[in-house]
Amino acid sequence: MAHKREVNFVTEDGISFLVTSEVPELIYKYRPITVVDDRKLSIEALINDQVFFNNPNNFNDPYDSSISFNKKELRKYIEKKSQDICFIGKTKLNAYKKKIYKHLVDNFYNNIHALRSSFFVSCFAERVDDEIMWTHYADCGKGFAICYESSEFQTDQSSGKVGLLPVLYTAKKPNINLHLEQQVNRYFETIKTDQIIKSKPYSREIHSELENQAIKSLISKKKQWSYEKEYRAILDNPKREERTFLKNIKPKAIILGEFINEENAILLAKIARDKDVHLFQMFSDYSRNSNRLMFKEIILIPEKK
Repeated sequence: MAHKREVNFVTEDGISFLVTSEVPELIYKYRPITVVDDRKLSIEALINDQVFFNNPNNFNDPYDSSISFNKKELRKYIEKKSQDICFIGKTKLNAYKKKIYKHLVDNFYNNIHALRSSFFVSCFAERVDDEIMWTHYADCGKGFAICYESSEFQTDQSSGKVGLLPVLYTAKKPNINLHLEQQVNRYFETIKTDQIIKSKPYSREIHSELENQAIKSLISKKKQWSYEKEYRAILDNPKREERTFLKNIKPKAIILGEFINEENAILLAKIARDKDVHLFQMFSDYSRNSNRLMFKEIILIPEKK
């Protein structure tokens, strides 16, 4: 079974639309066997029912979640709006226009980038049989994958979750000109009271818009990555920490990579038995003309007491 998930977005033309996605009942997290100071951290997290969340600034792809705006179009829009202002002198108006542009770039565009680090992200896939995913995210098949119920990551404001969202694959980076233009409109309204661009914090409305655009950037990737069929769970990170773990998330199954070594396979089999979850192993079926891997269940024999 799948759960429907709707995400509201606004296009560059100002058209609001809903992205409806069938969130699968089960999702998968590929894991390398990360060893630091002789500790196998990814396996420790599995033992402790913890799911790793990273700060977006630590993504291995520096272009992941980036946004854009068109400077030329923004300047044109500011010029167009300024033509409606006829009750102040040209010199003062030109000074206002420069202030508006600088303020937008410094305090809106840059703040969206800064706000990215106020969230944690954990990445999942809807399939566990993709050769490329095992290569990229599970140490060339020498790691493992964990199966979770997607409902574990659905929206829960009380726990600081934003929710589980489908990644949107686009040909271009998300463009925020429309939202910058909305700020231009607000600024020109303030000219009437000569209160433009005072050194005050953003209103709650503007801060909320910044957060929405930051989240939109976090679930946008280039079309070249669409084979990943990715979902991202997002948590609040108000202290802008580097990483965290979501606790008490029980796995449904553990899947061994095709090329995992015997020591790690035995360790993960013991964990699966202790947690009473299914254990599978991936393998290649060379009689099939497909880049999809196969998997088989490993029958776990209870430990003798």
